[in-house]
Amino acid sequence: MKTLSRLSSLLKLKVKLMMNANIIFAPVFALVLTGALRVLYGNIVKGEIPEFMMQLLLNIGLSFNIGMTGIFLISAMVAEEKENNTLRVLMTSSVTAREFFFASVIPPFAVMIVVNLLLIPISGIRIDGVNLLIYLIISSFAGFISCMIGMTIGIYGKSQVSASTLAMPVLLIITMIPTFASFSPVLDKISGYLFVGIVTEMVSQMILTGIASLSLKHYLVLLGEIILVGIVFRMAYYRNGFEKD
Repeated sequence: MKTLSRLSSLLKLKVKLMMNANIIFAPVFALVLTGALRVLYGNIVKGEIPEFMMQLLLNIGLSFNIGMTGIFLISAMVAEEKENNTLRVLMTSSVTAREFFFASVIPPFAVMIVVNLLLIPISGIRIDGVNLLIYLIISSFAGFISCMIGMTIGIYGKSQVSASTLAMPVLLIITMIPTFASFSPVLDKISGYLFVGIVTEMVSQMILTGIASLSLKHYLVLLGEIILVGIVFRMAYYRNGFEKD
């Protein structure tokens, strides 16, 4: 019961912190960008947007949402707490590292899932044209990996500025490569080994062929990246962990 009570209090604190205008813009940006591009494409084609364009819009929105909400938002939240010494106070109190981790991840992760669902109609795709179960499962796996990366960067970052600097190259890789994968065979091959790229590939198959299927390789890549990021996170925690700041 004490754990649940502490977790509940931490969640309220995290939600309040997440409402910071400089942080919450991350998921909002994905929605605005997708909607703006839909209007732009609609004006260009002067009619109904083709399916391949709607698929591209959804993939762009997903890439930015998973990347920015998971990596940018969480790393910025953790870094801000380090700047304000909130993290030191929490870690020297009865709050455990596990409680802090889940409290930091749950609110952004929940926002990410909601935005992923909203991106479907915003991109112009019919809800009944998407296998929501597969869509949610795969995008949730990718989102969780992104959140763990964000926590790791937040631990290493000494301030919001340094966290943003560390997050930027990672963010560019996982958003730009899947977005432009369809225009380059090399990028397409690399994208198949990125967690965001697996999500965009699933969406492309789902929209263009009506089949939401991934190969064993894709599931192994997701599992491998979860394990890899988990190891890196633990190393970051013990080497540059909360107790040192």
